[in-house]
Amino acid sequence: MGAAAARLVAQEVKERRHRPVVGGELDPDLPDDIEREKTPTMEPAEVLTLLENGASVLLLDCRDAVEWEAGYIEGATHLPMSTLPEHIKGLDPNGRVIVVCLNGVESAEVAEYLSVHNGFTDVTVLDGGMVAWYADLGQERIHVLRAEERTL
Repeated sequence: MGAAAARLVAQEVKERRHRPVVGGELDPDLPDDIEREKTPTMEPAEVLTLLENGASVLLLDCRDAVEWEAGYIEGATHLPMSTLPEHIKGLDPNGRVIVVCLNGVESAEVAEYLSVHNGFTDVTVLDGGMVAWYADLGQERIHVLRAEERTL
């Protein structure tokens, strides 16, 4: 995808991100017609600045393995959304967490799961996810796994 197309997709993703997210994989009992709390977001450039300045932050990438292997932000921790409940105890509820997904929608659900349901105090979403990161910053700090690095 070219940079211009990525920017258009990122804009659509950002617009969709600001609509209420309902229902969800982590909270299947939540009715589909209920509006969720709005999770704080950060633009890709803000996150990049934090990372470049060495801020103490957990960049939590909640995408599945195929999306992760296609490219992830250097320094991110890969913890797929489906495995989060079994790994939650290994995370610091008082630390700063920025959640990343492909487009910002699943990361909003993960952020809510962390903050509302598990007491995490400082959770933010990368607004527009990896699509926005690529559209705004190109390949800046994105690492793509080579064939020999991929897991089966």
